[in-house]
Amino acid sequence: MTQTSSGDPKLTPVQKFGEVVADFVERWMPNPFLSTHQYPYYPGTGAADEVGDGKGEGYTVNVPLPAGCGDAEYLAVFREI
Repeated sequence: MTQTSSGDPKLTPVQKFGEVVADFVERWMPNPFLSTHQYPYYPGTGAADEVGDGKGEGYTVNVPLPAGCGDAEYLAVFREI
């Protein structure tokens, strides 16, 4: 099971919501889920090898990106995936 840090008081409400949604999708929804995010901005979650759990296993693609990425880097991610 993917470990979420949604209980981490340092996260903003938007970050907590994002982690809860990702956790739900990874476990229960067999639909493609793509997450691009600054790494290690979300420590403990969103590693490239986290591909979902349960019914959602194999449907999650995490693309951790370094700080400072712009349009070109994001476009490359979407073209490659």
